[in-house]
Amino acid sequence: MADLRLVTAVGASTPQDGAAVGHKEVVDLLVAGLPQDLPPPGLVLLSYAAPDVNGNQTVASYLNMRTGGQAHSFAVSGQGLGGPFSALRVARAYAAEAGTSVLAVVECRTPDGVGAPLAATGALLAFGSGEGPVVEPAAGGQLAALAQESGPLLAVLGPAADAGALGVPAGADIHRVAAGGYCTSVWLALARHWPRWSRTYTAIALCDTDPLHGTGHVAVLHGTHALHGTAERGGRPQAVH
Repeated sequence: MADLRLVTAVGASTPQDGAAVGHKEVVDLLVAGLPQDLPPPGLVLLSYAAPDVNGNQTVASYLNMRTGGQAHSFAVSGQGLGGPFSALRVARAYAAEAGTSVLAVVECRTPDGVGAPLAATGALLAFGSGEGPVVEPAAGGQLAALAQESGPLLAVLGPAADAGALGVPAGADIHRVAAGGYCTSVWLALARHWPRWSRTYTAIALCDTDPLHGTGHVAVLHGTHALHGTAERGGRPQAVH
């Protein structure tokens, strides 16, 4: 199986009053932050937990079109905040065939529902075979060994993550994501803070626990190198002409 390596990460958020902002608008912001030299992906994945406020759109296909239109594309949903972690497994399994692959994790405000996100947010990770950290799913028990082998470990914990249950070793540095989001929390934190984190840590663990049913999820990045580019897009969604 070919390694899945992170080559760029982009984060996006919209104003808290953007109740009508849907997945497509978040995707537009994310794509606008991609480097111009990113090759057209062979695999495009969209992951979300809550339904799109504009349910008549096929946003995975739209993301494919915005990034070259040459990919197999589909959405991973119905798994709560575990969806992006499942999508990561798909991207890893397909790494050799896809060449470049793209994973967008999006969520938007819903007019009802307990704990609805405060803003529409998203993170887009692009993977390839060049320089960059290896990205892979992990079991919590692997984190202590990873810290011993790789050196300084940062554990990025979602708002409801149980560090002990997820196997975060004593001595790891902790970044706890503030409440207010759901499935994008650790992924958006990675996109926002990657330049600093990649200079400080040789291994980063993204750890989250779904508050709805207590299932834990872990993904790791190790062998970190500088990305080709990072960006965060903010403000109002941009119109596509």
